[in-house]
Amino acid sequence: MPSQVCIEIAKALTDGEWHPTSYFTAVAGKFVRPEVAWRNAHTNGKKGSIASGRQRAVRGVLRDWWKAGKVERKVTGRQASWRILNNDWLSSYLSNGVKE
Repeated sequence: MPSQVCIEIAKALTDGEWHPTSYFTAVAGKFVRPEVAWRNAHTNGKKGSIASGRQRAVRGVLRDWWKAGKVERKVTGRQASWRILNNDWLSSYLSNGVKE
């Protein structure tokens, strides 16, 4: 079963519009457990907050889907925006809970 974070990101992608990473962090970041967010924020000697760890977790899901060719990424300056490339995998992902 996909995690709640992945499900919430997938739901946000269904409209097909471009959304910045901060949008997905606001929608799905609250489902990242605090201990996981803290661990994500303190990797490689970095000292971050739980909020930055949640952002890093959400960004990791989006990056993995981008590498798999499921979402499209557009970078403008320092801000990345994301949108769905193919709704076929998304509809089966949300309806059946099929792993990515």
